Amino acid sequence: MDSNPVRVVEFYSGIGGMHYALKRSGFSFKVIAAIDINTTANQIYAHNFPETQLLQNNIEAISVQQLDKFEADLWTMSPPCQPFTQKGRQLGAEDRRCDSLKELLRKIALMNKPPRHVFVENVVGFETSTVHADLLECLRGMGYGVKEYILSPMQFGIPNTRPRYYCLTSLQSSSSHSTSTILKTHKSCVEEIAGIEDFIEKGVDNSSLILDYQELNRFASSIDAVSSNSRRSACFTKSYGVYKTGCGSYFTSDENMIEENRILSSAIENAKVRLLSPREVANLMCFPEEFTWPHSTTSKQLYRTLGNSVNVLVVAKLIEEILTGFNE
Repeated sequence: MDSNPVRVVEFYSGIGGMHYALKRSGFSFKVIAAIDINTTANQIYAHNFPETQLLQNNIEAISVQQLDKFEADLWTMSPPCQPFTQKGRQLGAEDRRCDSLKELLRKIALMNKPPRHVFVENVVGFETSTVHADLLECLRGMGYGVKEYILSPMQFGIPNTRPRYYCLTSLQSSSSHSTSTILKTHKSCVEEIAGIEDFIEKGVDNSSLILDYQELNRFASSIDAVSSNSRRSACFTKSYGVYKTGCGSYFTSDENMIEENRILSSAIENAKVRLLSPREVANLMCFPEEFTWPHSTTSKQLYRTLGNSVNVLVVAKLIEEILTGFNE
């Protein structure tokens, strides 16, 4: 690959997970534009990347001419996942939140200077949708080589269960580097998984995050609990901190109080079980220490935007692959 910086456009840029993944990949790059409609996410993005052109635009309103003018080498995108989740009723292409992605696919086929690479992330379930079929039909029809994965941070040594669908495409790729099936492992996968303790804040007063006795007594049998020695945690969603169950793990410093990720009924009265802090969730999603947020950002907003973001380490490994032409 040449020495010129990779010109990147981030669609659905969120809080900057893709941008941090680009930094972690080690490639020289320049984000030409980051585009998102979410005000809170944009405030966090701008706080961390003030030099990047941030467009609070409806993606559907961007013209083919504007897309060509970017002269991007790489498009990254993590489109809304709700159309492909159970909570989102799995409406797929019928969900209006798919409209922007469908418009991008229509317009990329009309461009004079389409990007050399396109990188897509979404939830598991996207791969069985008609939108996925349209994505592949469009990009393969334009001559892109396509490689697909379903991967979790656990496979990369991070104690967090977050399986996600990834699509890597490149106009420079030979057909031998494309795949006809979705791969479930990657050359960067490791066997050893770190302990939760490596991601926990030390010496910080998190007393405000502790569940009171009534809450713990009510939900102890259904919440997912981890301790410092745990080698996994549940997937964090945008509803973490709003709903007590099904949105991510809770932490206790006493491993003797949990068994098979559940609080022992005999320990409820004395247990101190808390939410992980936004910083700890960011750590498990591999955001670097330099990632911060405006003082005005609430914990609810942080949990929501983190739950919609990507795992930086996993994406960095895949960006390395896409920018080297899918070489093994």
